[in-house]
Amino acid sequence: MSKLILAALQLVLFFTNCKSQSLDSLVILIKDIQRGENDSVRIASNEKFLFSFEKILLQKESYSRNFDSLKNVSIQTAKDNKFRIFTWTVPHYDGDLYDYYGFIQLKTDTNTTLIRLIDSTIVIKKPESEKLSQDRWLGAVYYAIEEIKKSGKTYYTLLGWKGKDRIQTQKVIEILYINGNRIKFGFPLIKTGSVFLNRMIFSFNAQASMTLHFDKKYNGIVFDHFDATNNNVNGLNGPDGTYDALKNQKGKWVLFHDVKVSTKWEPKENLPSPPHQK
Repeated sequence: MSKLILAALQLVLFFTNCKSQSLDSLVILIKDIQRGENDSVRIASNEKFLFSFEKILLQKESYSRNFDSLKNVSIQTAKDNKFRIFTWTVPHYDGDLYDYYGFIQLKTDTNTTLIRLIDSTIVIKKPESEKLSQDRWLGAVYYAIEEIKKSGKTYYTLLGWKGKDRIQTQKVIEILYINGNRIKFGFPLIKTGSVFLNRMIFSFNAQASMTLHFDKKYNGIVFDHFDATNNNVNGLNGPDGTYDALKNQKGKWVLFHDVKVSTKWEPKENLPSPPHQK
């Protein structure tokens, strides 16, 4: 083997080792973010994580890079491969507050743009009706993504988990779309009766669990129905064993109640609105 080839191989190994060490440090930091012994440790770890992770994501080749070892960071890729979204939370030690962080890698024909998401939950007064942006984001950890077409334009529906505190948990159906090289959140594609929502938010007591998932068989989103008399803790409801759904109809998510998910769509008419609409 020539000295030139040997030197080239050593250089490749050096950079590979650097990348591996960098990712290893992120794995350690994300664990400290989730399980640090106090808020100071968690917040400081997150600041280091943000700085280091941003440097990696700014690298041109990072769009195709695998980050599966970051177990507490949710990574969702659009099916058309136009963007990847990374989201995670910093849970405060006492369990009474969650902060949310995220990046979006937006891919174009010529390059990749990195966008940082700024959690503005505390100042968003009407979350189901406001149109938001990357700088004014209703923070959540997204765990699923599907495309929906409307009037020739592609919108992306995100399903997210949003811890609030020890009493309340939320789940979110968010609509994302791309405007140039910017990301927009919220678009009136969710139809509940005569009302169109920019996004849908479900609040329930933190001791309960909620099903919210895409169901390809029904071309829709299936979720638990909430009953005010079930698992009622501190005024928060729990699922009652029945299901509602949003069905994709001509590029809109249309609400149906009491869906029989084990067989076929059998929506019932004139049922009460779910709690989030009251």
